[in-house]
Amino acid sequence: MSIVLCQSYASPMPSPMQIEVKDIFSCESPMLVEPWANLSSVDWQIKNGERKSLSKKMVIRNSFMLCVLHRSINAAILDYKVRHCKDKPINYNKEIIVLKKG
Repeated sequence: MSIVLCQSYASPMPSPMQIEVKDIFSCESPMLVEPWANLSSVDWQIKNGERKSLSKKMVIRNSFMLCVLHRSINAAILDYKVRHCKDKPINYNKEIIVLKKG
């Protein structure tokens, strides 16, 4: 499964970001690591191979969206596991790193 975020959000990763995880919706697969607490300290993004500065308003918007996306994906994974892994061990660990500190 591959999730592609077409919008360019501020992160120390090139955009568009692509998350490729094999069998993310399985009982054994871990969940996504939450973004770090000071995500809003990233006031730039890489777009078309170039580092570009962002306004404070865009930093706040991007931080919000990245946190919402992470939590939404984890919520979907958790919902799947609760519904489909009743007789199997469930991995609740958050180990998949999507955003890397720059």
